[in-house]
Amino acid sequence: MRLSQPVLKRWKTWLDAVNYYTKYYGKIMEVIDALDSTDSSAVAAAKSLPSEQLLEDILFIDSNFKIVSKSITLLESSNLQLSEALNVVYEVS
Repeated sequence: MRLSQPVLKRWKTWLDAVNYYTKYYGKIMEVIDALDSTDSSAVAAAKSLPSEQLLEDILFIDSNFKIVSKSITLLESSNLQLSEALNVVYEVS
């Protein structure tokens, strides 16, 4: 079973999601805070997240791994020469 392509896309998707949540964290927290905890256990769980620690974690991931998402996008382009692909990989490491 070949997993190379889907695994790359999953990592890129997760890293892009972290970037999105980093960018809109304040707005997302405003919406969560406006919801009533008694309406749903999911709302109660979301409100119980340690927001400062969560923000620190996603900021760390975004600042240290954003280049991985960008590199995956570059490596997926079909007309990339081998030398260019190797340069992308060397920049990440």
